[in-house]
Amino acid sequence: MSSILDLDPAKITDKIAKYTNQQFSEFEIEEFKRDGKKIAVLIIFGVSLPMIFTRPGTYNIDGGRQKTAFSKGTIYFRHGAKSEPGDSNDLSRVIEGRLEEIRKSWLSGVRKVVSAPIGHVVQVLPPDVKMSIRSDAIPVRITNNKEAPAYKLETPDSTYPYRQKEVIENVNKKLRGKKIVNQYDILCVRRVYGINELRPDFYYKP
Repeated sequence: MSSILDLDPAKITDKIAKYTNQQFSEFEIEEFKRDGKKIAVLIIFGVSLPMIFTRPGTYNIDGGRQKTAFSKGTIYFRHGAKSEPGDSNDLSRVIEGRLEEIRKSWLSGVRKVVSAPIGHVVQVLPPDVKMSIRSDAIPVRITNNKEAPAYKLETPDSTYPYRQKEVIENVNKKLRGKKIVNQYDILCVRRVYGINELRPDFYYKP
């Protein structure tokens, strides 16, 4: 089990890409207990569109023979407790489900436009509008009008949570505790990529 928990997720993503040409990383490896014993669980999140195998998956068995786990062009779907190759009905359900999601999204937008009071102007903004000092940021007007849309004002403590010291500690922690990165490495990266007060997406200076 420990060998599974120690697997690098990036290597699993590379293995998936080898057979699907997709950089899928929506999964987690967690440690759980079952009947008092520790087990490793691979949690795989859903996707909007199924992935197709672009090359066959084979492995060796006794006598130098090979067995095929999956074939090129196969799409697997969950049928009860099993994952099985899909058919036309499976593909139809995926397409219909995706179209339903798009339809609901469109209707939600139409409803907002229709219900807007006369004289109001409808503007389209991304859902994560927040404070930014970038020159290409969307401008907003600060007002005391309680009816105006909410504007999330974030503090530098939340948008820039790490000093250089914490950056080094966190990077080395990701490297399994090996002290590989130091302040000189960070300085080199900053100089090569120009990370200073002119790069507000990475750097903040009070």
